[in-house]
Amino acid sequence: MARPDDAVAFVVPVYNKARWLPRVLDRIAAQRGSFSREYIFVDDGSTDGSLSVLKRHTACWRNVTIIEQANHGPAHATNRGIERATAPFIKLCDADDLLSDDATAVLLDALRREERPVLAYGGGEDFDDAADIVLNAPLADAPLAVTRKPLKSAFKSNPFRPAQVLVRTAAARDCGGCDERLPFAQDYTLALRLAGHGPFLRVGATVAFFPRDVPGRLSADTPRELRDSTTALARFVSDRPQLPWRYKQFACRRAASRCRRIAARSGAGTEEVRRRTALYLRSRLPILRNHAAFIERCAEVIAAGAREAEPSARRRLSALVVARNEQAQLADCLDTLHFADEIVVVLDRCTDGSRAIAERYSRTIVEGAWPLEGPRRHAGIDACTGDWILEVDADERVPEVLAREIRETIRDAAPGYFMVPFENFVGERLVRHGWGGVWGVTETARLFTPGAKQWGDQRIHPRVALQGPERRLQAAMHHRVDRDLADMVERLQRYTDAHAADLRETGAPLPPLIWTLRRSLSRFLKCYVSRRGYREGRWGFAIALMAALYPLLSHLKAELDGRAAGEQAPPAGQGPT
Repeated sequence: MARPDDAVAFVVPVYNKARWLPRVLDRIAAQRGSFSREYIFVDDGSTDGSLSVLKRHTACWRNVTIIEQANHGPAHATNRGIERATAPFIKLCDADDLLSDDATAVLLDALRREERPVLAYGGGEDFDDAADIVLNAPLADAPLAVTRKPLKSAFKSNPFRPAQVLVRTAAARDCGGCDERLPFAQDYTLALRLAGHGPFLRVGATVAFFPRDVPGRLSADTPRELRDSTTALARFVSDRPQLPWRYKQFACRRAASRCRRIAARSGAGTEEVRRRTALYLRSRLPILRNHAAFIERCAEVIAAGAREAEPSARRRLSALVVARNEQAQLADCLDTLHFADEIVVVLDRCTDGSRAIAERYSRTIVEGAWPLEGPRRHAGIDACTGDWILEVDADERVPEVLAREIRETIRDAAPGYFMVPFENFVGERLVRHGWGGVWGVTETARLFTPGAKQWGDQRIHPRVALQGPERRLQAAMHHRVDRDLADMVERLQRYTDAHAADLRETGAPLPPLIWTLRRSLSRFLKCYVSRRGYREGRWGFAIALMAALYPLLSHLKAELDGRAAGEQAPPAGQGPT
């Protein structure tokens, strides 16, 4: 019979792992042992059907919690799972790793026997074919070894991946969980924080297996992984001024050693080798202060070495932001574009502090007055010098997972364009359903090579001509559509003013009003019913209503406002014959 203090929470962050999830879930369900269990899955904004796979495969399980959230990266998702756990132990597992059948039981038994360690971890192996590994072999009588001061070992390298670990819930919370400032170094930041919290217990048995065919999986020795782990080390040291000096000194030596390793690999020139050797030698001398700054410098050198190691593969990326009086949100947008090689900002008739903000982030600022959207977009595109261009509006944010996918995608992609999915927010609420047409997009072409995208001359949502193969990214752009309902109504006013001006300028007859009314009703039904806006409650109704009012108000403004101003308004037509 299970003891209450033996309960285990399985915490699994999930992002676009539909292909691997069924096999992973089967191995979690097959865990042997008499302990009580709860299952916590955090879907981090998956776009490949992972959420449906989760719900379908766990429908008959007991004590299952599935958390749905916008994409924030694996560090945030892991922390959400840790926060939700009620059991005294947490079994971590990535959504593509396989557990041996005795993994949880053998780690739990080890922590029963040794009370001081904050976690127990076993061995792990990579595999190419699941048919070649044995998952149901018994793991009884595995030898145990306690590392009483694991911090230095953690400074050298990450001792484990999540699937190898069973951690005490209290320790995972007390140490602060993963460092969310580094969303893709979640494994190492958690290991560092736990190493500073108490002893580790090593179990001499293989408890987890890792497939090599997972896109984006990094070995512990890649330049990017070395950069991320060195940055994590710098943040750890910076956050702990009370850390003994000898530990800080040792951390500096480890960071400098990583620099030297990258230098040997990148084929750097003589001056660069000398510079990195100087860092290495400096780390051998006493560093009296600013250890974190020294380690950050090493991380920068490693990042530069990573770029030098792949000169032929690197494509330059230009991020283009077009803004008009956006000082309230421009900095938040530009903050997320750090991964681009250049940032180009187009300022259209700005009278606020937008230029001062843009100057902090960009060397290429284009200012002017463009009544039409197309010409101002092309003014920015013409100023971009990159091989690829990423368009971002001031009310949009590029999360780290999307930034990483973009850099990996353009490395060897053929010219053309990529559709980028969108997650739309009203205030802080993620509204997934009901968007469409001019009232919010779910995907659009934002990543393209020069010449692959041509903007039209309309004032509001110009037509776009695209050239080349259509491809799609998986990670989503975050779009801060409106702050609240008042903001939504004000946007309706702007959009209909602009569209009415377009209608008047064309000189073409307006359709009969009854046609526009029918179009408005069709838009409402499409947004509220076909696009499932009803699932968003009152917000879904508001979005469908705004989408319906857009063509009707535009029609009326084009006809009535033009007459009030003494213009020749387009006559109401009879429709096509």
